[in-house]
Order: sequence, then structure tokens, then C-alpha cells
Amino acid sequence: MSTLLLLAPLLVLVAGALAILMVDAIYLAAGKKAGSLVKAVHGQKGPVDGSAGGPAWALERSAAGAVFFAVAFVLSLIFLLKGYAGSEGSLLAGSLRFDTLALTGFLLVTAGGGLASLMAGGYFHELKADHGGFHPLLLLSTAGAMVLVASADMITFFVGLETMSLAAYAMTGFRIVSPRSVEGAMKYFLLGSFASALMLYGMALLYGESGSIDLDVIGRVLTGPAAQKPLAVLGSLLVLTGLLFKVAAVPFHMWTPEAYQGAPTPATGFMATVVKAAGFIAMLRILGTALTDPALAGPPFGWATILSMVCVVTMFWGNLAALKQKNIKRMLAYSSIAHAGYILIGVIAGWVYPAAVGRAQWAMPPIVSASIVYYLAAYVAANAGAFAVVAIACKGGGEATDIEDFRGFGRHHPLLALALSICLLSLLGMPPLGGFFGKLYIFRLALDGNLWLLAVLGMIASVVSAYYYLGVIVVMYMKEKEAAAEAAAPITSGQMAAAIILAVLLVLALGLAPSPVLSLIMG
Repeated sequence: MSTLLLLAPLLVLVAGALAILMVDAIYLAAGKKAGSLVKAVHGQKGPVDGSAGGPAWALERSAAGAVFFAVAFVLSLIFLLKGYAGSEGSLLAGSLRFDTLALTGFLLVTAGGGLASLMAGGYFHELKADHGGFHPLLLLSTAGAMVLVASADMITFFVGLETMSLAAYAMTGFRIVSPRSVEGAMKYFLLGSFASALMLYGMALLYGESGSIDLDVIGRVLTGPAAQKPLAVLGSLLVLTGLLFKVAAVPFHMWTPEAYQGAPTPATGFMATVVKAAGFIAMLRILGTALTDPALAGPPFGWATILSMVCVVTMFWGNLAALKQKNIKRMLAYSSIAHAGYILIGVIAGWVYPAAVGRAQWAMPPIVSASIVYYLAAYVAANAGAFAVVAIACKGGGEATDIEDFRGFGRHHPLLALALSICLLSLLGMPPLGGFFGKLYIFRLALDGNLWLLAVLGMIASVVSAYYYLGVIVVMYMKEKEAAAEAAAPITSGQMAAAIILAVLLVLALGLAPSPVLSLIMG
């Protein structure tokens, strides 16, 4: 099969972004107005409505984006099921590697992007916010994530990373009329730019020591004495720093609560799913291909040693900080930090896993990468569902983001409360949901690799998280809203309802059929 055909999912998203932009321009050309942004800048009064094309077009834009994501998802699934990528993967121009890891990454990011697109239609229309460019940004950011997970050299890796990140920065600050949204975007942008600069400098050092930008070549050259050179070690640490920022691991997590809380909820859902999933798959790609020598991975300054400390701090800091949060988006932000710690246990286990011992050229064992991808799949589905329920509770433009806003939600809106409960219980790791098997596979890797302490600490951290996950459920079902206060009111949106239903079904499917999904991910 032609390698060029494997580009089809990525090209579908790029074509979709261009198509929406062109149709948007043509459709609105006759009576296009500056909309809410100009009103906000000049302090004009009146309703903020950026839907110059009317509410129908606002929803069609969202549906069109979801269709493009669905096509890309189906194509990626067909390629994976048919084994078109091959066992070692197909290399395109030495820059993109289409292997099982890349195709499963395509599935994750297109699923997360599609659910975010469905969330956005009813959300932006109800809030009467300017949203004309949101869906092209969503599509292009996901296309960048696809380039990132399939990259085979450092230049392609960085281009994909920045394409994904720049669009994510813009989506974070998309509600320019909201000071919190602008603040979150600025913090995300400034810290992200700094992390990208460190990563780029690290890549330059690795290039200087290896003489190549190809990840495979770097892995072959930086072995033995070459891997022990100070600049090679420093370069690997700087690259690792940039990766840890993208997955929001402590101490590179500072942007996460502000960006998650300030961003429009569909953008928050996108960052919590697509950006996080792409970041971890990129980490597997870099660590399992380019930084494989014991001098770069093992003690005293290797990535496995550093990640061992980072993952413990990340798990406990994320969970302990989430305990005192009153805003549900901020609570889920700290929850995502904690989940980064759990996933890092699996990454560390890849270095000591029995299947990796004694290899002439070490690489991330397939069972390790498959277990991590499975965890990411369960995490993406549960987080997307949770944020979709939060997003739909925005009737009249008043977002229900405080946990107390959901008092009595279980009695007044039982189906939505059930959906949110399922997603939160999956994030907690309650059987038989997808999150339970995700944690089971990760902790099993740790035990097989004799990482007993990390496994025990991970389980303790999971127990801590039960307090705030179950706390939301208690508020929904066991507390009633005070008479003078308004309860969280959901809007009527078929697209947002579809996002919730799809996310919940994915959570249940991953829990009810874990073995077939894991086998599919392993190729």
C-alpha cells in the first residue's frame, strides 16, 4: 500500500479547516460584521453576538468539523485493522513514521477533537461568543498533533508540536471578552514558549552530538561513550523538560489550572484530551527511539531516574491540590496533572520491563506502549464526557463551573448526572469502567518491572482522588440547591448530547471489552 495514502487522515483535517474557512468567508461576505470583538474593545453596549451568519450556521460549522474528524477517525481505524502500517511502520520521506503507535495516536486525537467539535456548537451559540475561527483552529491543532505522534525526525517533531500548541494557545484565549480566558492564554503561551525554547535547544545539542536529526540515527549514534558526553546528557534533559511541560507534570504544571479554568469549556476538553494524549505518545516516540542508552535513561541523571521522582510528586501534588478546589474545571485540571503521574509510571516501567532486558538495542516494549495508549484512550473518553456535561450546563450564558452549582443536578437532570458520574468514576478507576483497566494495566507493568514502591504509591494516590471525584457525585445526588440560588441548567443541544453519549459509550466499551482493545492497540 502506498505510504502517501496513510497521510489521508491528516489531510482530511487540513482540508476540513480550509473548507470551513472558505465557506465561512463566502457565506458571511455579504453582510459580515466585526462582531463581538470590536464591541468589546470599544466598550460598546448591547448583546455580544459573533454569529453573523445566524445560529443555524453556527451549529453547521460545528457539525462539519465533527464530520471531518469522524472521517479521519474511520480512515485511521481501517488502516490499523488492515495492518497497512506494517509491524515496523512505513516511513514517509524520512520524516513521518506510520506504525501502530502513530495510528493509535491518530485514533485518540481525532476522537478527542471530534468530541470537542460537538461540544463547541451549542456552547458558543448559547454564550453568544465569537466563534468563527474556533473549528479551523481545532482541526489544524489536531492535524499538528497527528504530525507530532508520527514524527520520525526532530524538525518534523517540533513543527507538529508547535502547530498543535499555537492553535491551543489561541483557543484558550478565544473568549477575548473574558479576562480570565485572556489571562489563562497568556500564561499558557509564555510558559509554553519557554518550554519549547528549552526543547529546541536540547534538540540542537542532540544534533550536535549525533550529527543527525533522525530519531533512529540519534538512538544508534548516542550509545556507549557518545551517550556519556555532557552535552548529550544535557540535550536529553532539555528535551525531557519540554515533554513534561506538554503533559503537565510537576513542576511544569503551573499553566494548567489557569488555562483549564479560563478557556472556553470545549477548548479545555480539547487540551485535557488531545494535547495530553499527543504529548505522551510523543514522549514514547522520543524516549523509545532516540534516548535509549543507559547513560541517557538510567542512573544517575537518566530520564527513567528523573521520571521516577517526577511521577510521585505529580501524582500526589495533583490529587492533594484537587481536594480543595471549588471550581470543577480547576478540579479536573489538577486531576489531569495526577493522571500524568500515573501514566509516567508506565513510561518508567518501559525501561525496566522484563521484555527490554538483554536487548542489544533497547526499545520501548510493545506491551508498555499499548498499555499506556489504552490508559490514554480511557482518559480521553472520560475527560471529554465530563467536560461535555460541564459545557452543556450553560443555559442563558451562565456557565455552571462551581461544584456547588451542581447541587440537585441528579434529581433535576438525572441522565446528565449519570453521565458525569460514570466519567468521574472512570477517572477514579472504578470497575468495570475503562479507567479501572487503564490503571490495572499501568500498575501491572510496574509490578512486572519490580517497581513495587511506585505501584503502591500510585494506588494510594488513587485512593486520595476518591474524595474529590465522589464529592462531586455527592453534591449532585445528596445536596439540594438553596431556594434563592439558581440550579445548573443545561441547554438543549443535539450535538452536545451526542458528545456526551459517545464519550460515555466509549468509557463503557473500554471497560467491557478491555482485552480486544488492548490487542488492537498492540497491532
